[in-house]
Amino acid sequence: MRLLAHTDRKAMDTGRSPSGPSIRWPLALSFIGAPLALAGNFLAAGVALLGGSSHPWDVAAAWAPFWGSLSVYPLLTLLLVWRSRQEGFSVGELLSYRPSKLGIDVGLGVAISIGTAVFAAISAVIMSEISPEVGESLLRHANDALAIPMPTWFIAWAVLVTPFGAALVEELIYRGYAQPRLIAARLTPGLAVWLPSLGFGLQHVAFPFIDSGVSTYRCLEIFAIGFGLGWIYLKLGRLLPLVVGHYLWDAVPAAFAVGVLVSIGR
Repeated sequence: MRLLAHTDRKAMDTGRSPSGPSIRWPLALSFIGAPLALAGNFLAAGVALLGGSSHPWDVAAAWAPFWGSLSVYPLLTLLLVWRSRQEGFSVGELLSYRPSKLGIDVGLGVAISIGTAVFAAISAVIMSEISPEVGESLLRHANDALAIPMPTWFIAWAVLVTPFGAALVEELIYRGYAQPRLIAARLTPGLAVWLPSLGFGLQHVAFPFIDSGVSTYRCLEIFAIGFGLGWIYLKLGRLLPLVVGHYLWDAVPAAFAVGVLVSIGR
């Protein structure tokens, strides 16, 4: 994988040590998503409570595609743009986009989404066997979410805006930005993949928070998926397949949920 040539620029700003670039900002951007998601979850639940809801956490969970994208992705994007100016790279460089490989990258993205979906389905079955209460909680959450009236614009947002924001921003931050810089800071490749993946998993503890069992399961599942994506990026060196795969992984279930709503006449 081609490491960015600009990691040695602006040494005073990045706070690098004589032995290599600093890990400060790669770690900061890897782990800031978790408190942002938690704050957004509390804010959404608070708004639901003030609005008279008797189940504010359920309302917040149902509205997670909206408040989650607003509480996490804009600030992450601003931080990434700021770091790009401080470190002297363009955000477009992180994608490593090659027009000649567009077809291959899209095909790889489809394969990644299928592999991710299969892994998620298998892990859900295993978790339901190990801890039936987690599976029951997930089903209850799905049923409760379907029972909450949602405007048409929210459905469009959940299918189009949130999956695109998640795929682009999360892959740029966790894989495109943090991972190469941790390697440049002389961390082992395994640790450089592991740390952003952990931050990726922790972000989804409260994205949304349902209960401790489900959140722990989601954290571990998303961590494992992030580790797989990080390993693919380590070997491939191009981010576009991960963005495509991540988008399909998020968008297809959202579109399926819309289909269910339409089929039941909502």
